[in-house]
Amino acid sequence: GLSVGSYLDRLQTMLAGVFDDLHVPRVERPGRRGIWCRGGQAAFFGVSVKHGVAYRGLFLNVDPERRLVRTAVVDPQGRSEATSLSAESRRPIRMPAVRQRVVERLSTALGCARYHVVTGHPQLARTYVSPEGIPRVG
Repeated sequence: GLSVGSYLDRLQTMLAGVFDDLHVPRVERPGRRGIWCRGGQAAFFGVSVKHGVAYRGLFLNVDPERRLVRTAVVDPQGRSEATSLSAESRRPIRMPAVRQRVVERLSTALGCARYHVVTGHPQLARTYVSPEGIPRVG
């Protein structure tokens, strides 16, 4: 029941919330989609709608090798470079923490009361939450 514009606005708000949750400063770019920081663009998304079904792509640079980030052309319009959450926060940011925040924020943005994070893929670390509510990777 969302328009394409409303859907994009919710994705933008969700990404901004993830950056805020992780205490990564961002730079506002009114009228632009994605998230920018001092060093460049760190989050990107695009949407295609066919027959009422939204297909989306969301890219969030967490901690890639800096040499790989420098080769990416991410913002031809604004000519900004790419950056990452870890580079902008100047501290390591773990993928499980990012994944948890993205799923929580996305489910809220789209009005999903229930969700499940699939951690069975061999490339994804499993995240366990202790009784104290502290996530740990295992």
